[in-house]
Amino acid sequence: MKKILILLIIISNIAFSYINIYPTKFEKDISNGAEENFKLYNRSKDTVKYRIYLDDFTNKENDMSKWIELYPSSISLTPLEEKEIRLVVNKPLGAKPGKYGARLIIKEVRVASKKKQDKVQFMTILKFNMIGEIKEVKDEKK
Repeated sequence: MKKILILLIIISNIAFSYINIYPTKFEKDISNGAEENFKLYNRSKDTVKYRIYLDDFTNKENDMSKWIELYPSSISLTPLEEKEIRLVVNKPLGAKPGKYGARLIIKEVRVASKKKQDKVQFMTILKFNMIGEIKEVKDEKK
């Protein structure tokens, strides 16, 4: 019975340490550039801090991570607070039509505390695949 109680306590702590983000997908036409504002929410009882960065897409040929401006690169959220992440895609001249991708990474980092930490701390990480499409320009003939 004691083991079940300990397991329930661990699960309840884990359940509140996930990343809340909206919107939950990025699939856009980036032919003329694109932007998105993501909202991060902290529904836990503790302050959380995240490091935010971009990672190369698995297919280097269709990687758009170098075309993206991301702000901010880190966020601290107090309990029940929400903040925005701004993402802007600037398609370079000469980019070919097709689908491109990038991976947005939101990684929880340890928050400095004056309290002694005797408990196990679980850190979360979100790997968010984003898809952008450059559409082919069709010649209009009269």
